Amino acid sequence: MTEQDIAMFVKNSYLRWTNHILVRLLQRNIRIDDVKAALMNCEIIEQYPNDYPFPVVWYWDAQ
Repeated sequence: MTEQDIAMFVKNSYLRWTNHILVRLLQRNIRIDDVKAALMNCEIIEQYPNDYPFPVVWYWDAQ
């Protein structure tokens, strides 16, 4: 997965917002638009493509 792949997922609304994520965002007063903006400008620093149940990507907001 590349930074461009992540940006494409965000642009095309391919993100899956689980209940857990939505609850955490609400608890921390983080807007979905802020998460999307961070993902559009990210730099991948680590990847775990074989993690279960979903691959994990650690990223740094490059801005």
